[in-house]
Parts: sequence; structure tokens; C-alpha cells
Amino acid sequence: MKKETDCNRGIVERVADGEMTVAVGNGGGSCDGCSLGRVCGLSGETRFSLKNEGGFKAGDRVRLMPSEGSRYVAALLLGGIPVLLLVATAAAASLAGLDEDLTALACVVAGGFYFVMLRLFGRRVDRSVRWRVEKICD
Repeated sequence: MKKETDCNRGIVERVADGEMTVAVGNGGGSCDGCSLGRVCGLSGETRFSLKNEGGFKAGDRVRLMPSEGSRYVAALLLGGIPVLLLVATAAAASLAGLDEDLTALACVVAGGFYFVMLRLFGRRVDRSVRWRVEKICD
């Protein structure tokens, strides 16, 4: 992938029925530089339930990396859509004949509303992130 900081390191805690639970602690700076960091919202130790497609066993040290598609979605959610929303709000306010102060206020309100909604629906976004899992060979 890109660089090693675009991943989270964890330990497989449990494997059962084709699923595995991976404990990821971000205390070691594993979230630094991650393109999904703002959407992911890892804090402290987090557990992921993932399909065990690589034959991992309990105790294996693994690296979790967001898929390329998940990175694009994160960029769109955190950059693309807010910019388009601000431009559209400014254009609509300008066409409605609002002065500059009210146009700026409308943009701030629209942007704030977008990020509040993104935060409220954050769990749904979290579930849409697809992770690649690789074993760390020490």
C-alpha cells in the first residue's frame, strides 16, 4: 500500500465460525497519518469483528489497512462533499440576493449541519469501511 502509517496494528483475540476479533490499540501512534483517522474515530483500544479470510489464529499480530475504495470514500466525505456543499450554498444564497454576511452565515450553517449529520451517522460510515488484514512476521 502506501506507507506503514496507513494502518493499525492489532492482535487477533478470538477466532470462531470464520470470524475473528482483532484488538487494536492506537497508543503507539498507529493512527498517525491514516487517511481514515477522522472517520474511524479510534480511541483507546478498539475491537474489530472481521471475516477470517487469511486463516489467522488467536494471538497472531496483524496489520489492518483500509481498502483503496474506503480511502476514496473518506476523502469524499471529509473533503469533496463539504466543498461542493459550501459552493452550492454560496451560489444559492447569491442567487437569492442575500448580502455577503448572510451568505457567509448560510455557508457556516450548512457546513456545520453536514458535519453534525456525518457525526450522527458515523457508525453507519464505520461499518462501510473495508479492511485488508496482513500478518506481521516478527
